[in-house]
Amino acid sequence: SIIDIGATHGVYTLSMAATVGSSGHVWAFEPAAPTADLLRQSIVANGFDQVTLEQCALSETEGAAKLSGHTHSELNALVHDENSMQPTETVPLITLDGYAEKIGWQTIDFVKIDAEGEEVSILKGVERFFDRYSPLVQYEIKAGNNFNQNLVQAFAAIGYDSYRLVP
Repeated sequence: SIIDIGATHGVYTLSMAATVGSSGHVWAFEPAAPTADLLRQSIVANGFDQVTLEQCALSETEGAAKLSGHTHSELNALVHDENSMQPTETVPLITLDGYAEKIGWQTIDFVKIDAEGEEVSILKGVERFFDRYSPLVQYEIKAGNNFNQNLVQAFAAIGYDSYRLVP
């Protein structure tokens, strides 16, 4: 089974769904309503019953948060500045541990995380997930113009070595 955190329009979700076929499953997390709607349409158009789309954001706590709307949906991000003038939508927040407990996953083989700078917060919301499933993880270290070097240390703290893909 595979998890796609920050699925946007589903470039990874749809490719992974085709790869796992009907014997596997992909859980896609995309909080932005317009983007999630387009991904939902793509899932249906491809007949991918093996994909579960959750319209929410993962973080270190459960609740709700503001998500910025951006002309390039892959740059949508949680808003931490209450005085921000960006257009936003309120999205539900969940933790990876909480969702794993709710679903009762048996195995998770691969996790892709591209959460526009929220990756460290997502890791703070897990105490059991990575110990229990020990998946291979692909994560984005660069969010916009910022390099999230803290993410390498955050993964190291939970026992993961990081490697860089060099094309």
